[in-house]
This record gives sequence, structure tokens and C-alpha cells, in this order.
Amino acid sequence: MSGKKEVKTVMEKIVEDVAILEKLETDQVTQFSELALNFLQTGANKKMYKSAAKHIGASVEEVGRCIMGISKLLINGIRRKLVSRMSFGAFMDKVGVPETAAAALAAFFVKNREAIFLCVSQLSMQLPRFQNLDWRLDIEVSRRMAHNVFQPNFMFKLDTIDSQQKSQYMQVDMKTVKFLREQLKAALQESDSVHQKRVTKYGDEEVLGIGNQTIASQASNVQLKTIVWVTQQA
Repeated sequence: MSGKKEVKTVMEKIVEDVAILEKLETDQVTQFSELALNFLQTGANKKMYKSAAKHIGASVEEVGRCIMGISKLLINGIRRKLVSRMSFGAFMDKVGVPETAAAALAAFFVKNREAIFLCVSQLSMQLPRFQNLDWRLDIEVSRRMAHNVFQPNFMFKLDTIDSQQKSQYMQVDMKTVKFLREQLKAALQESDSVHQKRVTKYGDEEVLGIGNQTIASQASNVQLKTIVWVTQQA
């Protein structure tokens, strides 16, 4: 016999976590969905989990995993841009959620789609986007006590935007600029690599988890992260 452990996909693990929904009534599935939405909005409510676990004869851990699984299904519905009971129900059927529970989840999703969308927007961690970069070269050629110093420095004005535009000013030497150039070049090459494309494709098929971003979006922001890192190190 093989000693290898079976590796489950993210979706299979989630369906396993929500399996206890199969033995619940429709109104109980709706209540669990409300707990999942509350989890996205304010975090886990262990007191409510304990009460629900006692009511259905399950452990607190099982209830917690189920709530987390439902929240991920709701998030995935938003990210897949599902808008109707039929589309969300078809998604539930595809991943293997029990039929009765799927119908209740679909009804809850459509009714609370705006609130779920707001949670996803707030939970998604996005880096500031690059807007503009202005630079100036300053060269110190001499000092009071020394001549022919020739020490070049670059002054950068970096404009980024998230909720609003921000400007950051930094001074870096030639060595740091060369290092920055190599890091940006490596980031661009990585974003176009075969490995990155495979990971991105997998991420598009299995987009789950809170605040998850594809590798492509991360690679496109490496430029900004590198600039900030170099600024801190300079």
C-alpha cells in the first residue's frame, strides 16, 4: 500500500468543511450564512458558534470550519461576478454542495450580495498604484575642506494612488539606483515567466480565501514595493 496522503484541492476542503449543512433545515442554513457574513464584517463570534454547535449536536470546531467555508463560498461568488440564484446555485452544484443547502445559500447570497461585495472590497489588500515618478540629479563637486568630490545623488518624487493620491520624496545614490533598476528588470521578467502564468491560471480557477490576489497582480506591483524598500534602506 502507498503511504502517500491524498492531497485535496482548496475547493474540496471547503466542501468538506460545509458538509454539516446537509443535515440542517433551510432556516438553519440561512442562520449559518448570517454568521458567515458577520464573520466577514466583524470577525468570529465564538459565543454564537458554541450556541449553534450545541443546537445541532456538533463541535465548536466543526461549526467554525463550516462558517469559514461558507464565507469563502460567498467571497468566491462575488469574485466570479455571480448575480442570480441560478448562477450561484450552478456554482454550488459544480463544487458539490448538498442541493438543499445550495438553494438556501444561493437565496442568501442574492439577498445580501451588496453587503458581501462591500466586505470583499474592504478585505482585499491592495498595494498603492504607481502614478508618476519625477527625478532630479544633484551632483556635489566640492566641499569647503575637499575638492573634486563628485558625489551624484538622485532626488525622486514618487506619486501613488489608493483612496487618494500621495507623494513621497526620497534621495538615493547611484549604487541604489542601479540596484533598483536590476530589481525592476527581474520583476518584469518574472511577471512574464511560464511559472507565473501557470500559477495565475490556477489562481483564476481556484480564487478563494480572504484578500487573495493573483501572482500577476503582485508582480505588477513589485516595482512600487522595491522603490519603497530601497528608500527605507538608503
